[in-house]
Amino acid sequence: MPKYYRPDVQDQRLKALKKIYGFSSAPNHVYTIVERRGRNRNPIYVGETDSPQSRFIQHLKVAYNGREDRSSIGRLERQIIARGGQLEMHCLAACPNRIVALSKEAAWARALRSHGYKLANSWVEHLHSSDASEVPVKRIKHLSLREILALKIKLTVICKNCCMQFELPNDRLRQLKIGNPSLDSIEEKLICTVCRNNYFLKLSFPQSVEAMRIIKIDRVEVNEFLSFLESN
Repeated sequence: MPKYYRPDVQDQRLKALKKIYGFSSAPNHVYTIVERRGRNRNPIYVGETDSPQSRFIQHLKVAYNGREDRSSIGRLERQIIARGGQLEMHCLAACPNRIVALSKEAAWARALRSHGYKLANSWVEHLHSSDASEVPVKRIKHLSLREILALKIKLTVICKNCCMQFELPNDRLRQLKIGNPSLDSIEEKLICTVCRNNYFLKLSFPQSVEAMRIIKIDRVEVNEFLSFLESN
């Protein structure tokens, strides 16, 4: 039996799971994991998810001497619990889709860092020093095919070697029985029929999606959230 199901930590995890604040029924959310020690609260990580409770459970499994995780946030969460601290999960933004969530995730990470919080986030666009103005295309390639089709993003396949290219019609993609893979997993399997090299996917964004990609933050929202942390 995995060690994170041990009875001696199960009660602690269930109690910690109640420390989840501000989420709605929106399709996607941006959240922060907060370290609480006494009355002091410090954000330590910003993420995005379509299932807040399940995502918090993943964090808690790592924190309470459970599922092995060598990431920066995993190590930090285990250290916090070992020192007698607590973890909370707070909603930062409710989002209509994942691209908006990715843009707000980067904006919130930068904003919290600008207020002196040391986050475990490692993506370049999450750094306070980053000058990225849009969600990178490589992040959008993590989206599922269903999400891409819903946003009417056009896909063009281009061979890395002979430059042969063609468009993948969205209507045709909807008809294919290929489940709901991520774009990057599709890209890995595409082979040019001419030179047998790999294709890569070029994404064409409609104007509405271009607007979603912009990384910006409402300073009022940030100040309200930080005031909440200080007063509760």
